[in-house]
Amino acid sequence: MPKPISLYPFLILLLATTALFSCGEATGVSSTPASHAKITWQPPASGTVIDSFQERITEDKLNEIYFKVSVISTETSKNGSYNLKLEYGYNINETTLDLPEWPDHTVLRPVLQQGKEKYQCLVGFDPGDGAFRPLYEVRVIDKNIRMKQTHQYYHQLPTD
Repeated sequence: MPKPISLYPFLILLLATTALFSCGEATGVSSTPASHAKITWQPPASGTVIDSFQERITEDKLNEIYFKVSVISTETSKNGSYNLKLEYGYNINETTLDLPEWPDHTVLRPVLQQGKEKYQCLVGFDPGDGAFRPLYEVRVIDKNIRMKQTHQYYHQLPTD
């Protein structure tokens, strides 16, 4: 006749495993690594300057004037729409900056970077991973502000 199997070792293993998992939950330990945690950014109140770049116009020795680009939040910034203010001395322009849609409804943070040339600013965004993704170039040509799109981003829908 076969010898009966003792359930005592299995019971101890079950209790120990349960205790380990419950300790992790009680202390807030997550099974998801921190590198995979999604960081979301929320735009500030409407009218708040989110980012700005300025460079003094050195050709005008008499006045203290600047080439300046500013990103300003709006009521619809959570949907990716911002005001973009462009200035070259007393030449001031405003336009709308619409950022692309990003996977998982991520709110993109607008970011400005200095260009390689004088009076040049790159307008882009950070989707939450710390990387700058350029979208537009703002520069001054013959004392006129020019803005052109330099990159394009799209979200590919999953196929079923």
